[in-house]
Amino acid sequence: MKRLILALVLIFVASTTFGQSSDGLSPSSSPAVNNWNNLWNGASWERQRAVNVFKNVNALVITSESTVWTPTSGKKFRLMGMCLTQGVVTGTVTLKDNTAGITILLIPPNTIGTSSCHYLGIAGNGILSAAVNNVLTATGASTETITGFFFGTEE
Repeated sequence: MKRLILALVLIFVASTTFGQSSDGLSPSSSPAVNNWNNLWNGASWERQRAVNVFKNVNALVITSESTVWTPTSGKKFRLMGMCLTQGVVTGTVTLKDNTAGITILLIPPNTIGTSSCHYLGIAGNGILSAAVNNVLTATGASTETITGFFFGTEE
């Protein structure tokens, strides 16, 4: 009887399709069966990313929209966080997905000379750019500068 139950369980698992992740790289069966590090993004399983790209900025003037991350040609950036110091606290720093693109994050003003770190990849996989070759840009109020770094992946 135990062998019959085990055989039925194995047939069920073998015949059940759990689907593929949104990035096409996750296992075709349940993440628990394969023991991969996957995260649920609300619609599908997605492999967990590890930070491997750092983009430094040093006193970058962001009065007008300035590029802070240009991904390798043919890739998308995945913003997983940043550590920044504002040189002049005049308002919010706006991050956009591509020049004149969609606003993806607003960073509130901080005390001058105090670093502010924001981790978007700790509980998840950060924010993936909408299209290949899009750049990450920052915009601030008059005389705004930022120093620090952005981090994430390119895929």
